[in-house]
Amino acid sequence: MPLLTCSSASTFADVSVISSNGFKGIYHKNLQGFSGDNYVLMPGNSGNITLAIRATQEFSSSNYLSQANITSNEVFIHETKSPEEKFTHLGLMVSYEPKILISKLNSSVTTTLVIYASPDAPLGTYWLFLPPGGCGGGPLILFTVGNQQY
Repeated sequence: MPLLTCSSASTFADVSVISSNGFKGIYHKNLQGFSGDNYVLMPGNSGNITLAIRATQEFSSSNYLSQANITSNEVFIHETKSPEEKFTHLGLMVSYEPKILISKLNSSVTTTLVIYASPDAPLGTYWLFLPPGGCGGGPLILFTVGNQQY
């Protein structure tokens, strides 16, 4: 499981998956330090994940915000033995609808991400931090390109 070094931020998010479709399968995995889902996608296909994102505020700051601007982004970390390939994800494309969300604190907004694996995408498994990213409270999932789970 990947470790992140995050700077302290006054705003973060609680994120939950509402629905998903288009995947060959979604399998729950219990690995050392990780309990979550492995989304399996065949090359040449796309899968959708719809998320509910609730902006929250840590109370370590005296600055209280009335709303949060959330930019949808993701972080792929390739489960590979080669350090050079760790952050590459050739043949994988992600799009969002909508890309930028504005939420009042403690209110939820939704976004749908579409992950496309090109027909020549390398088979393999990635750690994937969903929006708004690992440091922003986005959940960690396993994402596998291929015909079987990790």
